[in-house]
Amino acid sequence: VYDLVLSVPGDLLQGVGNRNAGIAALGSLLGLVAGLLFAFIAPALYLQTYRRGFNGGFDVGGVWAMATGNTNASVIGGLIWIVAGIISIAGFIACCVGLIFTIPYAAAITAGVVIWYERQVSGPAELPAQPA
Repeated sequence: VYDLVLSVPGDLLQGVGNRNAGIAALGSLLGLVAGLLFAFIAPALYLQTYRRGFNGGFDVGGVWAMATGNTNASVIGGLIWIVAGIISIAGFIACCVGLIFTIPYAAAITAGVVIWYERQVSGPAELPAQPA
């Protein structure tokens, strides 16, 4: 839903800009910015959905607060998220048989990013209590 909402302005400008290259370029630029914004919030979005269920994913303020609470982790997680998507697409482009391997691999990378992001957001693990 987030990706759909973020991509609408760019898609509309690209559709209107069929006769005007400048408007179409602006639509493409907005689409790129929307994709980067989605990659930035994606780890926080998945983590919020995991922790609080379906409603947690629609808590826009909570997702944004988590994503901006640790900006470095969100940027790194988003970049790895993009790389996972590129790997997934490369399997289709190289050979359709590659889909069997690259899409599950990209999903595993995505799951790893969310686990790593959760550790970054929650901070260092507490030491267990020492026996007396």
